[in-house]
Amino acid sequence: MTAGASGMLAPSGRRGAAHGAADGLWWRVGEWMPRAAGPGEPASPRADLDGGRARHLRERHEAGRDWAEALVRERLDGRWPGFRADHPGRKPRLLGDHGLDVSISHSGTTMLVAVSRGAPVGVDIEVAPFEAFARPQLVRRMCSAAELEVFASVPDGPIRRRALARAWTVKEATLKASGIGLAQDPRRVEVDARAILSDPEHGSREGALDTAPEWSIVRLLASGAELRHPNR
Repeated sequence: MTAGASGMLAPSGRRGAAHGAADGLWWRVGEWMPRAAGPGEPASPRADLDGGRARHLRERHEAGRDWAEALVRERLDGRWPGFRADHPGRKPRLLGDHGLDVSISHSGTTMLVAVSRGAPVGVDIEVAPFEAFARPQLVRRMCSAAELEVFASVPDGPIRRRALARAWTVKEATLKASGIGLAQDPRRVEVDARAILSDPEHGSREGALDTAPEWSIVRLLASGAELRHPNR
């Protein structure tokens, strides 16, 4: 999925089971839960705005890496190569030469982790009700002029916000797979806005529009970018 590519939307198919396919992509999605507070520790991040929030972020970081380790061990017959040193703003990297790539995303208490063999992978997840996508400033920062024109044809509401959330997950997953992340302008990764809008409308008729998260997995194969929405 190169910047500016068209025809990008290709839907396919508590801590969930690992899912995957014979083509070298495996993922896990579900709820991550911080450990219970110990004696003298805040019961939640709200109880101690500084220390509690720092602990919450640290435990979320560790949970994502624990999930990734479990998926990698399954692919490498129990062996765990370990992560390379963290670099702020960059995706986690594994040690060794085994052809595996990892991507991690979280929204609220929901987490998505994917492992890919032989191709870079990126993931992103957003949980409902997608209120952030009601902000015009965010929409302008994420959408190209052509995308803005399409999304502007639908009034603000659940359908438009879900469509924007899906567009965002595609863009961020693509940038994560490339290893660049949000250092690149997300407007340079264009999506098929009309196709994205049509899919949430179908979901609303099934009554699933308000509660289901939006998530995307992108792999950068030699033949081009591959996009999956496993929840659809």
